[in-house]
Amino acid sequence: MTPDNAPPSFFKTHGLRVLLALISLLMIADLVLRGLNLAFEPAKTDVSDAHAGAWLWRHGQNFYDSALATRAHEQLVHASFQIAPVYPPTAFVLVSPFTFLPWGWANFIWLLLGLAGIAATIFFCSGFAALQDGIGGLWIARLASKNRSSRRSYGRTPQV
Repeated sequence: MTPDNAPPSFFKTHGLRVLLALISLLMIADLVLRGLNLAFEPAKTDVSDAHAGAWLWRHGQNFYDSALATRAHEQLVHASFQIAPVYPPTAFVLVSPFTFLPWGWANFIWLLLGLAGIAATIFFCSGFAALQDGIGGLWIARLASKNRSSRRSYGRTPQV
């Protein structure tokens, strides 16, 4: 076989997909190891401030009062950190259903929603990759497309 008609290497044909799969696995491992394992530990997380503010909103309190929010955070999360809620009121309304649950379960479900978001992103990106023709503006579909000739011709039928 000559170099001109040699079959393409595995990494030339599947390298991008392997890289995206590895990145996805690393993201999921990071979420599981640093997130889900610590869901029931008392700590300040990205949702603990919103959880305390939503609890105050649900009970008719001033959720922007930093001292009050810090005391609510200590009682709900069992972690002593000074907090200053900066989220808009709609964020507290959206998070308020989680305040009916104990903090550990609310945090665990929030983290599972984050994991579902990662899975949905992977699903939709792989779905875009399946759309080979007809959508010229989706660069991710062109980038991850199996049919390399459609990527070069930008949706036109390749010349044979």
